[in-house]
Amino acid sequence: MAVSPSQQEQPQKSFHKISIPKAGKVFVYSGKSVAPGEVLAICGASVKGRAGVWTENRRIRSAYLGTVTVQPRHNENDHRIEISVTRPKCPHALHINTTLPKSGDIVIAEVTAVDVLEVQCVIRTVAGENLEEPINAVLRMEHIEPLNPHLIELEDYFAVRDLLLARVVTLDSPVQLDVTGDAKLGVVMSWSAADCLMVPIGPHEVICPETFRKSRKRLSTAVAPVTLPPRK
Repeated sequence: MAVSPSQQEQPQKSFHKISIPKAGKVFVYSGKSVAPGEVLAICGASVKGRAGVWTENRRIRSAYLGTVTVQPRHNENDHRIEISVTRPKCPHALHINTTLPKSGDIVIAEVTAVDVLEVQCVIRTVAGENLEEPINAVLRMEHIEPLNPHLIELEDYFAVRDLLLARVVTLDSPVQLDVTGDAKLGVVMSWSAADCLMVPIGPHEVICPETFRKSRKRLSTAVAPVTLPPRK
């Protein structure tokens, strides 16, 4: 059966009319409290970011800890939704991060929990600047090297309170970290059960100077191993 040109064009026009990626998409509602870096919307022809947000790979993210506003704008020639974030009007507004991590940044993170497949952290420092409020992050098994996921357990190499150098991979919630590809990435400070600063004695080994108990650790090469005096 012959198909008229108008019938052939109709599905194509309909598809472009309802195409969400081109128009954009909103994930939040007005009045919602949001965290720094949280994804609020997908930027598109009908969705735009305004004050208090920033855009990365079409993702509109919050620049502050604050409240989001979703504002429809309509006129004869334009129909769009604008996304903005405002800071809270209170004394606590002074304790909001003015520096946010970007993909590829080297950060200092503190370990808060160690699971089977990931290390949960909070970012304390970005680009040498201490943050007013920590940012939640995670270091997953596939972003750890040269550890073999089939032979080791993460709790043997990481512990709560460890401080580590890591690279930001993506700004999801939580932020994804990575310690592969650079020997300087890894644990730089750790503490023993006796609350002593652990001393590095090998590429992946530390010792408590009080109890002389040794532990394995995924160390950064920025930490130089030392030779302890013989035990008396």
